[in-house]
Amino acid sequence: MARGRRRPRPGGPRPHGDGLTHEVVFRRCGTCGQLNVVREDDFVCVFCEADLPVREA
Repeated sequence: MARGRRRPRPGGPRPHGDGLTHEVVFRRCGTCGQLNVVREDDFVCVFCEADLPVREA
C-alpha cells in the first residue's frame, strides 16, 4: 500500500457516521443487459426503457 492517507481499520470510527452520504441502487436490465443506477425509485432502464427488477436477483 502506498504511503499517505491510511484506511480506517474495520470496526473503527467511520468518517461519515454509520453509512454513506447517499445510497446508490444498481440494477441490471434483463432485456439489454446494461447496468443502471436507479434514481428516485424509477426502475426503468435508461438504455432500452424496459422495466428493471425492483428486488435484487
